[in-house]
Amino acid sequence: MTEEYFFKNTKLWCDFLVNDLGCNDLKLQILHKKEDGDVIASKRISYFELLEKNFDEPCGVWNCSMIEFFEKANNFSGVDIMVALDFDDGTEEEYLQLIKKLKNDRLKFFAYSTKEGRCRHIHLFIREWRYMNYNQKIDYKEKIIDHYGCDKLKASHIHNLPICYPTPEGKEPIHWKTQKRIYLIDKNV
Repeated sequence: MTEEYFFKNTKLWCDFLVNDLGCNDLKLQILHKKEDGDVIASKRISYFELLEKNFDEPCGVWNCSMIEFFEKANNFSGVDIMVALDFDDGTEEEYLQLIKKLKNDRLKFFAYSTKEGRCRHIHLFIREWRYMNYNQKIDYKEKIIDHYGCDKLKASHIHNLPICYPTPEGKEPIHWKTQKRIYLIDKNV
């Protein structure tokens, strides 16, 4: 697996959020963790700022280039058209029922979990939210989260979410809390 692979796929994931799903690229932020065995620091930069840089030009974070930043990126935040449905408290069967219900409701989403069935969460995208103000979005997010029986703490768009895209076995993102790999369980996009 080359670093170029991670650059291309992280960039493609961000492009997908902005171009295909309609995320506001001025708010989308990419997070880069600097590690030396343990995480020693994390920095974020807006996707829009990264795109203004030349590929090999320092992007203003740890003197790394735009390519190096994308290679190391592992989380994102500020997705104004997304709701994170956190479903860790329910059973795996209930989680699969929720996924089925989202498909029946014809909503766009990506559903994730560890192999052990932990860290069950769904990234739900609603393009129409591009035209709403922040308070309207929070109100709708709370209603949707409540409707589907998930954790209301995820109503804000401030929290960090893993950059998850289809990856080869052994290269899936690592969940920050459990340190387990997160797998794409299902999707409807």
